[in-house]
Amino acid sequence: MPNRRKSDVDEPAFRRLIDDVAAADECARARAAIRAALQHEDGPERLLSPYAFEAALGPLDAAFVQALAFRLETAVRREVATITGATLRPAGLLVNYLSGVGDGSELRPSSGPFAPHCDRANRDSYDVSALLYLSTAGEHFSGGGEFAFNDDDRDRLVEPREGRVLVFSSGFENLHQVRPMADGERFTVSAWYSRTT
Repeated sequence: MPNRRKSDVDEPAFRRLIDDVAAADECARARAAIRAALQHEDGPERLLSPYAFEAALGPLDAAFVQALAFRLETAVRREVATITGATLRPAGLLVNYLSGVGDGSELRPSSGPFAPHCDRANRDSYDVSALLYLSTAGEHFSGGGEFAFNDDDRDRLVEPREGRVLVFSSGFENLHQVRPMADGERFTVSAWYSRTT
């Protein structure tokens, strides 16, 4: 059995979807700003931390992305309070850009978001994980890109939709990965929270 904090036993495992946290035009604006900020970066995965937002995005777009992150946090706090009664504090934030790998010949990368992992293994302070999708499967990317919970009996897939939030407990009960995709661009705001009660 992996090392567990006492709170791992006491806290419920959960997974929830919250739709319409951001509007389509807001997601389009965020995608354009992030794409422009990361245009000189290479590789299928590119990350932008909140510390780099203003330098990379400029003050107006940085403030806009931060406002979306705050809206994500508000939705997550409300949902987690309903589920567990716990209050949260922010523990991490990233903007994540994934691009398709082309012809599909390398659709099984084994690192980064593509490898099965649990977020608490990255940082012990991660109790709750959340994603705000800024792009939609089948519209902005195809041939993969789904979020997969790697359960014992089978993988359970979550289809990304712009404006949708996926929130879940960060422990081993929610082993997960992102399915590699063939084409397009997948944008998310990823956030992690610690319980304070």
